[in-house]
Amino acid sequence: EELAALRPDAVVLVDAPEFNFRVAKIAHGLGIPVYYFIPPKIWAWRTGRVRFLHRHVRRLFCILTFEPDFYARYGVAVDYVGNPLVDMVQWPELETLSPVSGRIGLMPGSRRKEVESLLPRFGEAARLLLRQGRDVRFHCLRAPNMTEEKLRSLWPADVPLVFEQPEDRYAAMRRCECLLAASGTATLEAALAGVPTIVAYRVAPLSALVGRLLIKVKWVSLPNLIMGREVFPELLQDQASGDALAAQLGAWLDKPAQLAAVRAATDDIRRRCGEPGSAGRAAEKLLAAMEGA
Repeated sequence: EELAALRPDAVVLVDAPEFNFRVAKIAHGLGIPVYYFIPPKIWAWRTGRVRFLHRHVRRLFCILTFEPDFYARYGVAVDYVGNPLVDMVQWPELETLSPVSGRIGLMPGSRRKEVESLLPRFGEAARLLLRQGRDVRFHCLRAPNMTEEKLRSLWPADVPLVFEQPEDRYAAMRRCECLLAASGTATLEAALAGVPTIVAYRVAPLSALVGRLLIKVKWVSLPNLIMGREVFPELLQDQASGDALAAQLGAWLDKPAQLAAVRAATDDIRRRCGEPGSAGRAAEKLLAAMEGA
């Protein structure tokens, strides 16, 4: 009703496909041009939805380097504008911070199930590294919706743990020699902060089976998808065990050259994500597209 009453010159959708696909259909039906900033990751699964975008959306403004090629194959008009995380992860400030030797960051996620699944395994890995006599310390980067009390209940009582506050997450990441992180946006944040990261994830066996049948990409983490190769090791399902996580961390700590190579790769990821200002560039391209319509 609002769209019909206001008759805007255009509708700009941002992310949130379950809601925005409804808006796109309504606006298109009213003859209002529709544009999409941060379109859904249909290149990973539910690829058939690309037909909906082709029909209802005039132009996409993508934030991942490999997305334009995917959408172009289906005849969807698309521009790459860079990634908005670049604006949030302020690299010029973070670059001045030096990683602390032996500090291992933990980012177990923000969803209850993923945290309950991963943090105990992170704790097992931490205990193993300490039993090996390694000089390591563990810092948990708490998500805003996760209480320290909840996280401590999932962590071994005999392993010291320091909590970092959400407000200082990027500086806290940067001060870590390496990270254990749940798969998700945090892995790209870590790459932009220049921190080598081991990616872990576990879901219920049935969900994992469905995922293997539906998901069409080779890797789950954005840094690896952006680079087209495994820069950050991915330990998924049964591989995301305390033993395996500790073994990968130990290999990195024993071979500083490997860590240095991963850090160098994060420089390339940062370059590929573009300069700050992706939203402004999307706005400029939107106006240009409207003028040329």
